[in-house]
Amino acid sequence: MRGDFWTKERIGALKRLWAQGETAGAIAKTIGGVSRGAVLGKIFRLRLGAAAKPATKAAPNGKAKKAKARRVSAKDRPARRRGAEPQATAPRAPKRKSVFDLTNQCCRWPHGEPGAKNNHFCCASGADV
Repeated sequence: MRGDFWTKERIGALKRLWAQGETAGAIAKTIGGVSRGAVLGKIFRLRLGAAAKPATKAAPNGKAKKAKARRVSAKDRPARRRGAEPQATAPRAPKRKSVFDLTNQCCRWPHGEPGAKNNHFCCASGADV
């Protein structure tokens, strides 16, 4: 893009509109001849920071409405994030498998040094289930 596009007037309009909370797309339409991405790039280079948030509309009784956060039950969250305990199993001797014995249903965490005699894989069940 030409170096003379961002004149003092356009930069002033950009700063004013951004401070009023306008979106980058709306600013691009107002200034004209520039894309939303170019506006965002200029905002970044000018280090203008976050835009002002538009004022919230008041409820009929004069109090602002608060957005209710949607609560997600434990059963709807992924098992990794809800801190599910691994299923209790009787202690057993670890399986020792070589790389040729691995499947998608077992853990593929390596134990030992590669090439050593004691090199094996974890092979705990339920890795990709």
